[in-house]
Amino acid sequence: MDTDLEVCVQEVLDVVMGVSRTIRGQMRRHRDPRMSVPQFRALIFIRRQATATASELAEHLGLTRPSTTALVDNLVRMGWVERTGDEQDRRRVRLRLTAAGEAILEAAQTQTHAHFRALL
Repeated sequence: MDTDLEVCVQEVLDVVMGVSRTIRGQMRRHRDPRMSVPQFRALIFIRRQATATASELAEHLGLTRPSTTALVDNLVRMGWVERTGDEQDRRRVRLRLTAAGEAILEAAQTQTHAHFRALL
């Protein structure tokens, strides 16, 4: 029975990972053409982590802090992200999506939903 269970668990994991990979691929295809994949991943992380810091983003993306700072600088320059102060710790800077950043993600998500609706 344990062998059957292990086979079932592995099959579920394989399917879930495959579906996740497909969804991520479709989201990337529908991202704004001015945006790199790391920038897109950063926007998604910042959206999910409402109080994200650059250090947390660097860890998530697997980038150095200087590389992440440059990436965030570009996102700020494009008007997709803003830096805000932390009310409890003035040394800490939080990242937040702007309305334009939220709209960029919403557009990609809407197009991805349409793609999958068409397949079903």
